[in-house]
Amino acid sequence: MKPKLTEVGKTLEEAERYQQEHEEMVRKIAAKQPEIAALLSQADFNISTQQFYNDVYEAMAHSLGEAWRDLNRLLEKRKQLLDDAVNFHKNIKDVTEQMDSAAAQFKDPRIPSTPAEVDKLLQEHEDLNQDLLSKSIAVVTEGQSLLEKIKELGENAPKEETQVTLAACGGIQKAVEELMQRRKMLEDLLSQKRKRLNQFATVAELDQELNKGCSDSNMKCKMFSLSRSLIGLRGKENYLQRKDIGSDPGATEALMKEHDQVENAAKKVRESVDRVLSESEQLEHSDPQPQRN
Repeated sequence: MKPKLTEVGKTLEEAERYQQEHEEMVRKIAAKQPEIAALLSQADFNISTQQFYNDVYEAMAHSLGEAWRDLNRLLEKRKQLLDDAVNFHKNIKDVTEQMDSAAAQFKDPRIPSTPAEVDKLLQEHEDLNQDLLSKSIAVVTEGQSLLEKIKELGENAPKEETQVTLAACGGIQKAVEELMQRRKMLEDLLSQKRKRLNQFATVAELDQELNKGCSDSNMKCKMFSLSRSLIGLRGKENYLQRKDIGSDPGATEALMKEHDQVENAAKKVRESVDRVLSESEQLEHSDPQPQRN
């Protein structure tokens, strides 16, 4: 049989092409049905009229009938296999496109202006992520079922087609692995976006609380300003883990400038911390009541 019995295609386009070729083959074989029926009818006639050769004709008729039924069973199994393969590739393509769309949303650097809007966006992202997780699990399950059917049909294929069966299984497994890698990348993107949104929500809530008394308490305003500086500096924490020194003078100079920026930012935060601590200590030891004469 050409294409081979267990060939299902590594892409949606290949699977659909095999499906069309199979449908054409089935139509051609179905056109032979009258000829097969005529041969079986002739064999039955010979069995009834040829006294000395009826056993031979009966064996021939039985073999022909069995071969015809086996062929149709294989054709039906391959049809089901190709239908499943086309559906699998369609579903994996749909989920992949939805993941790409979700990734674009998770990468979007824009942040809502209020804590309520942040909570709403977070919930939308979580709902989208859960929906894609469910669809991914369904596609993986579908892929596992398809693998089992390929292996089962491969048991009926000639031994020389063993490599074809292995290649078909490898193609499905690769598609599933690539989907899971995309899934992992999406989880990482959501984790980063969730962290940014939570940080902003924390600052925004603190902003609202401090703004209530900011006009009456200069210290609260300074504490809020300091908290923002600390959060900004936290984004530089990965910088301390780097060990590269630049592959050329230009790259080294760029790294030195980046180092100066981080060092200056850290210095400003340190100065702010010292200043706030000093003022806090002064407030703690000051007498809140005016002295009486």
